[in-house]
Amino acid sequence: MNENIEILKEQAEDLFADCGQVSKSERVLSVLSGSFMLYHGVKRVFSKPLVGFGGLLLGGGLILRGVTGKCPLKREYNEFENAKEVTVVEKRYKLK
Repeated sequence: MNENIEILKEQAEDLFADCGQVSKSERVLSVLSGSFMLYHGVKRVFSKPLVGFGGLLLGGGLILRGVTGKCPLKREYNEFENAKEVTVVEKRYKLK
């Protein structure tokens, strides 16, 4: 049993190895808002399944973000912000 837990811990560390760090206040807000969304997702899972499962998924993700303190989206945002140059090509068409 302990071997399985250690394997899961190693896999989680590999998964979140290069993710962005989340500050303490963000972690607290993520757990609170994730709990709120998870609660409402559970309440609505039978009456409105799509909304309920969406709430379960988003709430679980926010709770995971708050508990681990790591966020893959924050890593991607930081990489985008640190990009040197972005070229935008625009082509206009004239309709007659």
